[in-house]
Amino acid sequence: MSPIEIAVAVIWQVKDTAKAVFEVDNYKEYLSLQCDAALRNIVRISPYDVAENIDTTGDSEPDDGSLRGSSTLVAERIRQEIQDKVADAGLQRIQPVTDFPLEDWNQILSTILTGTFLMTKHCLPSMKEAGFGRVITISSGHGRRPDKYKSAYVAAKHGQIGFTNTVAMEEAKNGITANCILPDAANTCPYSRAISYPR
Repeated sequence: MSPIEIAVAVIWQVKDTAKAVFEVDNYKEYLSLQCDAALRNIVRISPYDVAENIDTTGDSEPDDGSLRGSSTLVAERIRQEIQDKVADAGLQRIQPVTDFPLEDWNQILSTILTGTFLMTKHCLPSMKEAGFGRVITISSGHGRRPDKYKSAYVAAKHGQIGFTNTVAMEEAKNGITANCILPDAANTCPYSRAISYPR
C-alpha cells in the first residue's frame, strides 16, 4: 500500500476579538490544534481505498468515501469539520481599486495565492515518488465571477484556478490530478462586511 500525505492550509481571521481573547489564549495554536484534530478524525474514519459496506460519513449508510479515490469528498469533509470547529474563517478587504492599500493587496495575494503555490510545491515531490496524487485547491465563486471592491481577493481566486490548471497539465503524466473547488458565499464575517459595503 502506498502512503498518502494530506496537508491542510487555512486562511483565518478573528471575528470577535473580545470573545476570542476570552475563549482562546493563542489563536494560532488553537487553530493548529483544531486543524490537526479535524485531519486526524477524517483520516481515521476514511478507508485507504474504496471498500464495500463502509460508512465514512457517520450516517450509518455505506458510501464510496476513501482517501485514495475520493479526494474531493475528503477535502470537503476536512474543510467542513475545521469550519465547524472554528466558526468563521476568511481574509477580505472591501475597497475600490483607487483606494486599495498596497500592503493589503500584497497580504491577500501572499496568503491566498502564494500560500497555494507553496503548499502545492512542497507536496508534489512525494506525490511524484508515489506515482499518484490529488491536488485540491479551494478557490471561490469569485474565481469565475468578479465583484466590485474586491480586486485583490478576486485576482487571487482567479490566480488559484489558473495555477491549479497549470499543475494539472504539468503533472498528469505523473498520475497526479489537480482540481479547484469553487464554493458559493458563506455567512462569515468578511462576507457580512462585503454585502454591507455601498454598491
